[in-house]
Amino acid sequence: MVIVVLVVFVLSMTLLALSVSGVPLSNAGYLFRGVPQLPQRDLGEKKLTANRARTVMTYGYDSLDADLQNVYDIIDEEIARSDPQQFYVGCSHEDFRRVHRAYLTDHPEVFWLPADSAGYHYWDYGSAMNVEFMFAFAGDTLQEMKKQLSDRVEKIISDAPEQASDYEIELYFNDYLTKTLTYDHEKKASMRANAYGALMNGKVVCAGYSAAFQLLCNRAGISCESVFGYITKTDGEENNTEENTLHQWNCVKLDGEWYYTDVTWNDFNDINSAHAYFNITSAEIEKTRTINPLYTDDPSWRDGCGNVIAPVCSATAYNYYNKTGTVITDLDDDNDILAVLIAASKKGDRTVDFRIGDNMDYDRTVQAVANHYGCLWIEGVNFYNGGKPALNPATKMYLYQKTHCLVLKLDYQ
Repeated sequence: MVIVVLVVFVLSMTLLALSVSGVPLSNAGYLFRGVPQLPQRDLGEKKLTANRARTVMTYGYDSLDADLQNVYDIIDEEIARSDPQQFYVGCSHEDFRRVHRAYLTDHPEVFWLPADSAGYHYWDYGSAMNVEFMFAFAGDTLQEMKKQLSDRVEKIISDAPEQASDYEIELYFNDYLTKTLTYDHEKKASMRANAYGALMNGKVVCAGYSAAFQLLCNRAGISCESVFGYITKTDGEENNTEENTLHQWNCVKLDGEWYYTDVTWNDFNDINSAHAYFNITSAEIEKTRTINPLYTDDPSWRDGCGNVIAPVCSATAYNYYNKTGTVITDLDDDNDILAVLIAASKKGDRTVDFRIGDNMDYDRTVQAVANHYGCLWIEGVNFYNGGKPALNPATKMYLYQKTHCLVLKLDYQ
């Protein structure tokens, strides 16, 4: 979990100096013109949200040979019980671990296996096993909790826009989770690694973010799986993510192309969020982590956290900044920048994020925004909004250094 507390520049210092000295903000040199408007963007085919059909993921199942698919089917039957019982499978423990992980990757709704253990007892006979799952909840309690989770998912779906494309629904889920979840830094929440803990309790680690996001996407008919890897670089100077730690995020398929989304790293603290890791490429995700190998390539991968799918993602069409936000390619051409800020301020958003284009020098652009342009943008927003709402000088800038994104934390008068 990255905590982007990277307050490298404070725009409010310059703005406050202007206010205290009595110099009108318009004297800062802003050139006013017609109200900035975002260009029309194709967000994909809109569908009636109420008519969206559930997608059941099978990448885990499909990664197995016929014999292990039979074991997968047995697991499916046994996990669906209200109370666990002992059962027999004709495979080695190593193979069972792989099938078990493949099953859980396909089924984010499973929350009743304990997070702090393998989730089962077993008696190993070499090429066969007796197994009994360890349910954290059972009987009527489990059935009621399953209903609670299902009802919560349906409520989230019903609160989504009535008509929306897959991209818009995916973005809605990402933003819902970043607004409602808190990262469990102390790792004490009993259900911190599953979708129930996320959607019902609100305090989780990366596995909980990932499972909840997959569960919601799959319910809305969007192909989404979990992906495992190890952090190699943090995305800033101060955060709580240690290098070489296991991490979990998602891959999402839109219009036949795969993208990586990491909701955990989009939720950079309890009140602020961004979209630096929303629908990004393999090249971008690999700036901060390695992706674990596929089980089909290395069945013995350590920790049982090999991947059933780890697509090469190269598409950029549905990257957040290409669809909803904006990429800063010219500081003096601020139409799109102001349009995004105006729309966000009218909704009362607390954070607005941008990506600095590849044609720009990142460090120089950040410095220019902090020293000059950020002040002009806020001045422009206040002018075009007629002061309703108005941004006050307490505006700070945060950075996602590896993905060249910056976040403005807005404060209102």
